[in-house]
Amino acid sequence: MHIRYVNLTESEEDAYWDLLEEIYADGDKEVSHQILGHPEPIQGDMQLECQLVSNGLYCGDLTGYNNPRAKELAKGAEDWRLLFQLDSDDDAGMMWGDVGRLYFWIRQEDLENGDFEKSWMILQCF
Repeated sequence: MHIRYVNLTESEEDAYWDLLEEIYADGDKEVSHQILGHPEPIQGDMQLECQLVSNGLYCGDLTGYNNPRAKELAKGAEDWRLLFQLDSDDDAGMMWGDVGRLYFWIRQEDLENGDFEKSWMILQCF
């Protein structure tokens, strides 16, 4: 879920970004592994991509997003939840692309049913 879905006021959103800036003020990127919750996206929202590709649309370019089915499928994008996020981590010997993160997504219903075979992974890099 992207920050825009949280419906923060403008001052709350400013405070959020100020906090992140303070956390990363020394210029060092902290490793950010996590299970569930809200992702820390590098390149933007991923839920729509999960919905489209899991329904057979190619999203390596704009083809899938411009497909006539995309508008109807987009309604299910909010069903996707972050399962876990795995960051590049020098200490663990993991580097995803150019200091990127792997994001594993799952539909809420599949998570509740323990059906992890339908999860989807996305790589984003800086």
